[in-house]
Amino acid sequence: MVHDIFDVSCKTKAVAAIRQQHKSLALSYLRSRKQFEDVLTQRLGSLEILQSTLLRIEGAAENIQVTIPHSHLLSRRLLIVCIP
Repeated sequence: MVHDIFDVSCKTKAVAAIRQQHKSLALSYLRSRKQFEDVLTQRLGSLEILQSTLLRIEGAAENIQVTIPHSHLLSRRLLIVCIP
């Protein structure tokens, strides 16, 4: 949504600048649009990395929750066996 608004705004400003014979200003608007798209692409990549990391963390937390009761049971059995 923000991307669409920024995209339309840059295009509109660039067209207006060209109509007024301000080519350098139009190029500036188009460069700004390109830079904005690059930043969005980088942030999307970062978001994907964060999401996959979160999934791995959640999976590890589930594994720990499953492992803890088993380790307590094992330690109790060892105590029973070790105590004469």
